[in-house]
Amino acid sequence: MGLAFLRTEAPDSAVVYFVRALAYNPLLLTARGNLAIAYERTGDEARAREAYRKYLETAPRGPTRDRAAAELRRLEGL
Repeated sequence: MGLAFLRTEAPDSAVVYFVRALAYNPLLLTARGNLAIAYERTGDEARAREAYRKYLETAPRGPTRDRAAAELRRLEGL
């Protein structure tokens, strides 16, 4: 559901679903990464940065991790 709301430009609703998913299972990397995107789209950059940081703590190497790292750097103004 979170992805559906993210795709339909309802990031506030997406946040709710991603937070619920992570409460159920904190290891869901896809939910963590999408939560960062949803927070960013709501304008909550502080929470977006925190979600990206948590994602990067456990994400495997690869293009998705690289994109998340780049987004975090952008939000941090680096």
